[in-house]
Amino acid sequence: MPRLLLIGLLATSTTVFALDQRVLDRARIHGGLKQKEDAKRKLAGTTEYAQSQKALTEQKRKLVADAYDSFGDFYTSAWDPVDISYALDLVWIVVAALFCFFLQAGFGLLEAGALRSKNAKNIMLKNLMDACVGGFVYYLFGYAICYQSPGDGTGNPFAGGGNMDSPWFPFTGYQAWMLSNVPDYEYYLFLFQYVFAATIATIVSGAVAERIQFKAYMVYSFVLTGFIYPFAAHWTWSGDGFLNKLGVFDYAGGNAVHALSGITAWMAALALGPRIGKFVDGKPVELACHNVPYMVLGTFILWLGFIPFIAGSPCVLNFQVGRMAVMTTLNGCFGGCFALLYEVVVNKTVSVEGACIGVLAGMVGICTSCGVCPLWTTCFINTPISVLSYYFGIWLNNKLKVDDPLGASALHYWPGAVSMIFTGFFAHPKFVSKQYGYNFIDRNSGKEEDFVGVFYGGNGQQLGIQCLALLIMTVYGAGASGMLFYGMKMCKILRVSEEDEIAGMDNVKHGGPAYTDEDVAPKGKVKGAKMDVSAA
Repeated sequence: MPRLLLIGLLATSTTVFALDQRVLDRARIHGGLKQKEDAKRKLAGTTEYAQSQKALTEQKRKLVADAYDSFGDFYTSAWDPVDISYALDLVWIVVAALFCFFLQAGFGLLEAGALRSKNAKNIMLKNLMDACVGGFVYYLFGYAICYQSPGDGTGNPFAGGGNMDSPWFPFTGYQAWMLSNVPDYEYYLFLFQYVFAATIATIVSGAVAERIQFKAYMVYSFVLTGFIYPFAAHWTWSGDGFLNKLGVFDYAGGNAVHALSGITAWMAALALGPRIGKFVDGKPVELACHNVPYMVLGTFILWLGFIPFIAGSPCVLNFQVGRMAVMTTLNGCFGGCFALLYEVVVNKTVSVEGACIGVLAGMVGICTSCGVCPLWTTCFINTPISVLSYYFGIWLNNKLKVDDPLGASALHYWPGAVSMIFTGFFAHPKFVSKQYGYNFIDRNSGKEEDFVGVFYGGNGQQLGIQCLALLIMTVYGAGASGMLFYGMKMCKILRVSEEDEIAGMDNVKHGGPAYTDEDVAPKGKVKGAKMDVSAA
């Protein structure tokens, strides 16, 4: 019997393997024919291919909308290709959103590990509240400011929310404020956009750690997620946004997420001033990290979450998903290796903290370029420059005596800026034509050289657009966050007292330290009482 079972298993596995090979062969043949077909359809200097893809997407959206009855229940007697396409989009984006939501845990562990133990509870609570406050405010009006706009160039170029139109699906009486009247089949898009937006405040949390008042933190989390970011997202990704109409490339938020949050983090740290003991006689002092294993675990979680963060950014299951997943993973690898090499050569230390930062800098640095640049260029050129830009940011902060405990401003602004500029040099015609095309509402020459990178035959026009968008986002972020943080400083609600900072936020504000060997919590102790140990 065992022999018969073994023979049966071998036969089955051989059959399955042969079947898999036949499927792969057919896939390769189909892929080759598809590439030839695409090449024929893509005429030089036009966006016929992109326009045909857009038309297919619009057809899918309309048919999906028609597939719902008046109660929002999905009913179709048979699954046609359009229905399956929507279902795949739905499942993929919900799964991506769940992994992106887990980024909050990664940020929390990384930040808690990088700070002193007397503030561990404080930073974890702030990360938790970023998710809570972010969901609250994004539901109220953040989503509407981002995307309640027709998306065809006729809407408000600076903010959504005024039109009764949806950019996603045909729908009568659309109202995204508090999701009061959105179609049932749009909720998955809100979920992904919310977790995307919630990362903004969490990025800044590392720059203000160990000395910001909790109420000031709640105010900035509310304003950043509900107002500052949504306007930037509308400019960049809404079809009505003025940067979008100019033809800016920002696939996964190198500009609208990372450069914006990086400059906001820098302004916040500048307004708060350095922590006590950070600068002695004008020279920076490295304050202790209380739990490096937390940092490493947080880095792995962020690495995992970054893959769907980038791959899911278009909110559809498009031709880029597999390439984005590989590109994100590999640039994390290259970033970690390059940062460790830098630490060994320059700082003479085999630094685990440096390797963690390198992994993150590698992924942040491709958030714009990933959509249009070849893989090899991002790994061998983009990521090393992104890592170096992080170290430049740290050097600049120390020179200016800006205390950013996690290096959030250096990690997000400078690699984000690198990604934007890098795109202007290395945007490949193959990916530009498929992802964006050669016509935008305010820039519709239809000429390939106007939209591709300088090193692939471009005339520098796209490089100029990328630099302009980066400059606009930098000025906007610095101005808006400067008013916010310096306004709170003028109201004397920004920074904790010197006594509270020295004692630690956990002891003063959160009921005691995160770690203790005591049997009774600090709040449970009775003054002057002694523990009865007779029962023991």
